[in-house]
Amino acid sequence: MGKDNAFYGAMNAKVNTAANEAGGSWFLTPVAYGHFRVNGTDAILKAGKGIASVTRAGTGLVDIVLGESLSSADSIVPQITARGGAALVYSVVSSAANGFRVRIANPGDTPVDSDFYVTVLGN
Repeated sequence: MGKDNAFYGAMNAKVNTAANEAGGSWFLTPVAYGHFRVNGTDAILKAGKGIASVTRAGTGLVDIVLGESLSSADSIVPQITARGGAALVYSVVSSAANGFRVRIANPGDTPVDSDFYVTVLGN
């Protein structure tokens, strides 16, 4: 960012030199997104990019595998958005460099199947 609040350079460029940023760092960039339909038997990727597979691991549990591994499990930042009007709780319960598990529950903490969207940031 310059003083005029304009960004200079590619948005997905990895900045890893002290000349570009103090101490060097890695930007988190969008690496995948998807719309998932989850029912009583399976999970389906309805639309998306950067997702290799999706599996219903049990009631309220969905495993998502990315098309490309990231640098580490710590660099994966999934953002879950509910689809539909139900009051549900979505959480990421485990992650690896190549994917993560989503848990879906109702307000009483009972696992349920429900559709959702995900955007994954990482490096």
